[in-house]
Amino acid sequence: MNLKDFFQSKQFKRIYLTFGILAILTLVFSFGVFIGSEKARFSYRWSDNYYHNFVEQPSFPNQGTPIKPHGLLGEIIKQSGNQFILRGADNIEITILNDNKTVVVGKSGNLKISDLKEGEKVVVIGGPDNQGRVRAKLIRVDAGFLK
Repeated sequence: MNLKDFFQSKQFKRIYLTFGILAILTLVFSFGVFIGSEKARFSYRWSDNYYHNFVEQPSFPNQGTPIKPHGLLGEIIKQSGNQFILRGADNIEITILNDNKTVVVGKSGNLKISDLKEGEKVVVIGGPDNQGRVRAKLIRVDAGFLK
């Protein structure tokens, strides 16, 4: 059997297909590892910056609780300037940053960031930053399903 016959054989096609499938599976697995690492990195940085973000409490309350940085719900417990502190699940407090691109929506339509008040229940959609805070893209006010 010469080289040309080998490359045209069914055996070569099977080998080629097997390596192709293995390459695709490796890429999918690598993507999953990357996503998991980013989630872990956010939780780790949030823990490291807890005292900096919340000067009153120098320790992280629930070491084992993972934080969901892209979608949070809870109650505004402190507001100052372009940020507020949200008390969410398991009483974890996290700093929410707002800017001129943040959309605030209430029952009656769009609101201003200055309309947010302490004690209001909100849902925050956004993304994490490198200091363990969440940069809000959308804030839904009066989330009546929260108790």
